[in-house]
Amino acid sequence: MVQTMARQFPAPGIWLTLALILASALPSAGGAAVAAASDGYQSLAAIHKVVHEYLQERAQGPGVIDRVVIEHLDPRLRLTACGAPLQPFLPNGQPSVGRLTVGVRCPGPKPWRLYVPVQITRHLEVLVAARPLPRGVVLTQDAIRDERRNVADLSRAWYTDPKQLLGLETRQAIRSGEVFSPQLLISPRLIHRGQELILFATSGTMTVTMKGEALEDGVEGDVIRVRNLSSERIVEGRVVGIDRVQVSL
Repeated sequence: MVQTMARQFPAPGIWLTLALILASALPSAGGAAVAAASDGYQSLAAIHKVVHEYLQERAQGPGVIDRVVIEHLDPRLRLTACGAPLQPFLPNGQPSVGRLTVGVRCPGPKPWRLYVPVQITRHLEVLVAARPLPRGVVLTQDAIRDERRNVADLSRAWYTDPKQLLGLETRQAIRSGEVFSPQLLISPRLIHRGQELILFATSGTMTVTMKGEALEDGVEGDVIRVRNLSSERIVEGRVVGIDRVQVSL
């Protein structure tokens, strides 16, 4: 019914706000580069820079990245100055938002590897309930609104296109502002318990129809119990349309 992401927004013109949390003892980027050349230690500012650029290049996923915080690197850290370009990478299993770790590898003559903690905040416009909705309500446009949410807080699939929601029915009561997800919704009920309906069975080119009574609710594709009003027999059939249930001969 809906992909895990429903419909993903591209992220053109992503704004990345880089917060370099450095101790006061750490020199500026230019000073650090000079220090690395003179004392043989790797510039921490250069590590931050390569992580920042790497995240800019790999900015993927739904919504827009609002903020990237590269967390504190101890200014007392002493890594041998790398004789080759630093190689950033993402360890396996890393999320695309929230707290993650970016690895930085030195492939130089004296190789080393460092893991830098990063906090990424990404927001997305998702569809939420415009008001409290009881169970069994068919969704209309006035029951839906969009709201900006942190992607890291979305534990379930979500929707971004109202057309995907219109006509669906609430499976349970939904709070105002709650994000719509497939777990909260069902296809509209085509059959209601107690209603009169048409039973039909097909064999080759022959179709037999009769009246029946639904003994339970059903959405399209459900197998439900129905009573044949001619024979009073209770049989099972598949819901194939409004007021129509297909049974076997």
